[in-house]
Formats: sequence, C-alpha cells, structure tokens
Amino acid sequence: MGHTTRRAVDGLTVGLYRENDELIPITLRSDQRVRESAATDLDLLQITRQNTTDTLPKGYTLEWDGEYNSQLESNEALLPGFGPAGIIILFIIVALFNAFRPPMIIIMVIPFAVIGITFGLLVTNTPFGFIALLGGMSLIGMMIKNAVVLLDEVNQNLGRGLSQYQAVKQAAISRLAPVSNAAATTVFGVIPLMSDQFWVGLAVTIMLGLAFGTVLTMLVVPVLYSFFFKVDVE
Repeated sequence: MGHTTRRAVDGLTVGLYRENDELIPITLRSDQRVRESAATDLDLLQITRQNTTDTLPKGYTLEWDGEYNSQLESNEALLPGFGPAGIIILFIIVALFNAFRPPMIIIMVIPFAVIGITFGLLVTNTPFGFIALLGGMSLIGMMIKNAVVLLDEVNQNLGRGLSQYQAVKQAAISRLAPVSNAAATTVFGVIPLMSDQFWVGLAVTIMLGLAFGTVLTMLVVPVLYSFFFKVDVE
C-alpha cells in the first residue's frame, strides 16, 4: 500500500538514464488528475506487488529494454567463457605445483573476496552491474596470484629444509609485506575511477574486494594448507 500511494503522489524511481557523466532518475508516477485526488480516492488505487508480473492487469505485459536489457545481454555473453577459462586456470595451477591440493586451497580462498565486494557495494550504494562484474573477474585473478605467491614460498621453504610448520609460518611472515604492498598499489590506482559513474562499480569491486581478500588470503591460506597437509604445530 505504501508503494502504491507513493507511486500515485510522489512517484517511484524505477531506473536511471545516463546523459554524459550525469545519471538522471527515471520516475514512475500517476498523471496529474490521479495525484490530485489520491488522498480522497485511496480505495480506487490499484495495488500490486513490487517486482512481479503476475499481478498485472489482464492484457498487460512487462518487458525490460534499454540499458537493463543491454546489461543482461552483456552478462549472458560472458557465461560461455567462464567454463573454459576456469579449466585453463586450474590446469596451469596444477601444472605449477604438480599437485591437486594447492588448487583446492586457492579455489576455497576466492569466495572470501565476496565479503569485501558486498560490503563495498552496499556502503557506496553501487549496483552490481556489468562493469562491477568485470571488476570481480579481474579480482579473481588477483586473489589467485596472491595465493600462488604464498604457496610457492611455502614450497621454497620446504626445499630449504624447514619443517612444514616453520615453512608455512615463515612464508606467511615473509610474503605479508610484498603481497600487501602490491594490493595497496592496485587499490590506490583505481581511486580516480570512483569519480566516474560508469567505472565506479569496477573501482569499488576491486578496492574493497582486494583489500578484504588480501587480508583474508594471508590468514586463510596458511590455515587451509595446515589442514590439507596435516601440519603439526611444533
């Protein structure tokens, strides 16, 4: 009922129209006659549930076009490439470590970046659109790189004769500064994109996702490695 009266009087924002760098809200509201009589004719207002098409009056259909439809088509165009790209990435990681447990650790770390992405998009009130999706895909590569660097350092420590526990511990300590500095340069590098309405989704996704993801990677990877390789605490 609240949305119905608001639509009839003030109007509801149903989308955004981009004109150069300016976003103009698209407002849906009743005509002047209905707005003037809304207070006295509440019983005549048609009440429908939001985001549904099955409450629509008979003979009416709802179709999305314009920017929304273009974004949907762009997202669908990316789907066929996810499978082959994922297989190639897994193949490279398995070949790099010549084992199956390191790729499992890396895959389990990637979802933690969603925490930072979700937090950033909610705080900045930025929709998760096509550009933000591109940022998320780029972020996956950055997360994999950080995990690979850490696991490779563990293997090098083992090659130097350290115990498993010391190898993991020393790798986490020695790689913390390089990985954090690399992430910081990326985060600061995309700050200028925050002022652009078109690229803000990518900037927020990379900035917050990489910041949270890097911290969690340096904590979670050693824990998962210790679990999968049954590392005993000395």
